[in-house]
Amino acid sequence: MKKISLFIAILLISGTSYGQYFLNHNAINSHKDHYLQNHHKNAGNTSKVQTLTNVKQLDSLVVNIYNGSTAIRYAKESFIYDTQGNVTTNISDDFDSNSKLKQTYIYDANNRVIEYQLLEWDYTNNQWNKKTKKVTNYASNSYSTEYSVWDNSLNQWSKEQKSEWFFNQDGLDTLGRIYSWNNQWDLDSRIHISYNSNNDIILELSEHKYAGNWINNRKDEYTYDANNNLINEIHYQWDAQSNSYIYSSKSIYGYNNQNKKVYYVEGDYNPNTSSWYFYDSTYQYFASNGDMDSTMDFTNPTPNSSWQMDLKTKMTYDNNYTFSNLVLPMTLFTEDDLELFNHMLTQINGYSYDNGQWPKDFVYNVYYSDFEGTGINLSTTRNKISISPNPANDYFRVSLDNMQMIDMHIYDASGRLLKSQKLNSSTNINIQDLERGIYFIQFIDENQNVQTHKLIKE
Repeated sequence: MKKISLFIAILLISGTSYGQYFLNHNAINSHKDHYLQNHHKNAGNTSKVQTLTNVKQLDSLVVNIYNGSTAIRYAKESFIYDTQGNVTTNISDDFDSNSKLKQTYIYDANNRVIEYQLLEWDYTNNQWNKKTKKVTNYASNSYSTEYSVWDNSLNQWSKEQKSEWFFNQDGLDTLGRIYSWNNQWDLDSRIHISYNSNNDIILELSEHKYAGNWINNRKDEYTYDANNNLINEIHYQWDAQSNSYIYSSKSIYGYNNQNKKVYYVEGDYNPNTSSWYFYDSTYQYFASNGDMDSTMDFTNPTPNSSWQMDLKTKMTYDNNYTFSNLVLPMTLFTEDDLELFNHMLTQINGYSYDNGQWPKDFVYNVYYSDFEGTGINLSTTRNKISISPNPANDYFRVSLDNMQMIDMHIYDASGRLLKSQKLNSSTNINIQDLERGIYFIQFIDENQNVQTHKLIKE
């Protein structure tokens, strides 16, 4: 099986369940979960709940691979939700390796995960065995997560690692501290994070502690276009010999005029030739209704070779259901994944390139049922709204991904309402009459989802 670009399919088809992914998703990355869940530039109020009718919940994802014309059952992910639409149980069946994992989630009143457990099915004793656990506690300007593994010999949880994250007045993580357990919590590393005026991450610096001294470890830089789309991601490693950061890896992203990501390229830096070697690229194609229609992957096996076709996929949707009528497992999706479609995804067909032919490689089926909960956590709904430029002078542009009616309100820093306007398409907003300063632009859609953006008037 070859990889496909859609994130959830990668997890299943590669044989890596989300549980296994989570085991490797250590404390250093936990702030990115927090950022994506609560502070993505297009995210709404994740704690608000709405009641909807005719709602479907995603129950399972099933992958069959092909051996010639024969379909073979390969993997399955199943989900159980609470009445708010939060995933409480996720079971991963890997039929190829005959393994089964279960993940359980507990939430607080704000629909934030406060406890996660990973369990593995014991086929010999027909029972679930505990594997890992993480518990998160939230404070007014910080949160901490403690990671534990189950010790079978002691029949108890054993502490492994802890992370602490501190955020600024905008709720964005700015400092992380990572500890390891040695009969006490020892501080091992720390991460400093910087943002631009649009609250997009632009720099991450990590250090580790050695012999009581802080040593540079890694640097990550992010750049964006005028519409706040991430276009470059460069990673560096600290080189003690040269006493400087050196290139490590790089990703490049491109977008269409609807701000949909249409390609990305990944590469590593070769210090021997002082050049980048780009080895993987993916192109994503969208239909006029905003759904991702297909993808095409290319590989570049060696620095001296040329790009070769590798894999293509084709998506199928049920257009009777829009995104706001779906309950999705937000423990599995990221905000970027949700930009890929506006309707109910039902199937992905994958084809591998082989000597001028495209034999079928896999089929990926998505199954739904009626959602019977009392409401939906708004982290499962979104209407992409962006403003640019920011800072602005005389005008700023509101870009709407889904063309539905939006109420826009402009407030000054003291909370005084200055302007109100209804929008149903991307529009330029005149702010020539506003003085220089900070303003807050609030958007409310037809489902009463609320998004607020900070705007700087120069």
